[in-house]
Amino acid sequence: MPPKPFVLFVCRHNTGRSQMAEAGIVISPARPKLIDPRIAARADRIITMGCDVQGVPRIDGDWGLPDPKGQPPERVREIRDLVKTKVRSLADELLALR
Repeated sequence: MPPKPFVLFVCRHNTGRSQMAEAGIVISPARPKLIDPRIAARADRIITMGCDVQGVPRIDGDWGLPDPKGQPPERVREIRDLVKTKVRSLADELLALR
């Protein structure tokens, strides 16, 4: 069985977009991490979340997500749902390639 696809979600600010994408929408246990070049080299895809990031060896896609910082709860839920839709679509795409 081939290994599971590995996606690195990258965001410059700690506003929750990459944590939503990485942690299956549940963001309470997620913590921001620095980009490790060795881990980035292993990634099947590196996705930025709509922010300008530096120090990333490559960017395979940018989702252009709105920043949830300071937004009312209903807007954060809309962003969360957009993340969920994009993650599911990416997962389907990557699994189809395996």
